[in-house]
Amino acid sequence: MGIVTCKLEEQMSDMRSNQVAFKFQIDNGGSVPITLLNALPRLPEEALLIEVKDRSNAASTAKRIDLLEDLTKMLNMQLWLRSEDLRKDMVAKQKAMVSELLTVTGYLKVVFQLLFSHNKYESQINRNFSCTKYEITSIEDAHAAVTRWIDNAESKNVLTEIFIEKVEQLVRVDSIVNDSEKRALSVIESGSFYAATYILKFPRSLVDPRKYQFTVEAAYELAGELGRDKHSTQTQLISSTASILISPYPAALSLITIVGSILGSAIQLSLMASNHDFYETVFATTKSGKIIIAPVIAFIFFNIYEHTSLGKNLNVGVSWRSALLIGALCGLSQDRVLSALQAFLAVSA
Repeated sequence: MGIVTCKLEEQMSDMRSNQVAFKFQIDNGGSVPITLLNALPRLPEEALLIEVKDRSNAASTAKRIDLLEDLTKMLNMQLWLRSEDLRKDMVAKQKAMVSELLTVTGYLKVVFQLLFSHNKYESQINRNFSCTKYEITSIEDAHAAVTRWIDNAESKNVLTEIFIEKVEQLVRVDSIVNDSEKRALSVIESGSFYAATYILKFPRSLVDPRKYQFTVEAAYELAGELGRDKHSTQTQLISSTASILISPYPAALSLITIVGSILGSAIQLSLMASNHDFYETVFATTKSGKIIIAPVIAFIFFNIYEHTSLGKNLNVGVSWRSALLIGALCGLSQDRVLSALQAFLAVSA
């Protein structure tokens, strides 16, 4: 048997978007056909599979995950409405959070965590509030929840009826997934290939870019009569991984850019005021309205700089450091940045 290779590549790259398309391709370089049994995407934590364009069961798998999440939320909502103990526990946790924010040290601690370890702080909050929740991760968990809490409910309402219907929907979707896993996904002829496209949405951090890894695993074996050879009947596994860097929240970076432009303008004004009073120079600049030029130019330039000749020469990524640098440069060199913007508009026209 020849070589079977696979690759996973990013498509339609955009350094500012948190929605990324990946193309997964399996090439059969051998002399005999192969049977592709499955192709399973392994998503990073918190990433969402928005769309999949192939004949695999990835779409059904994503639907099953959504149903499990919906059932978990609906069940815990029912339990919260019925149980006074759960409501008291929730109120006590909320009071503890508010009490911490009302103290100076607690407030500074929260602000520090939000700025420098936003994801860790968010996971701590989620874990604190989710420890008393029942998570449904399978059909067995869903049936157990129906038997334990739904069937024994003193009164039925619309939420319980929707819950039961979603459990039935989960059974149907799970059956589709299981049947798909048992069937061959595709037969790849010698010299041919199989391709699939996955569109994922990744969460952002506050000011720093986040790096993720996306993996697709596939299983195959020889097809037809040749596949019955004792040396070729074993299932082979192949996988490919792609790395992606997701930029931070655009609003936070734009704010940092504006702050950087103000600092750059302050340096420029201090240089201009070498023979005059600094405050008089600032007052004259403010009165003329030129004080707002640098922040506006910085805001516009930062959000399009990778498309300009000056931005390409900078060769910096999208992060709080590049935002601060570009803002400061716009404050110090307004004329040059404005010329780059005008050249960009001329090329676009």
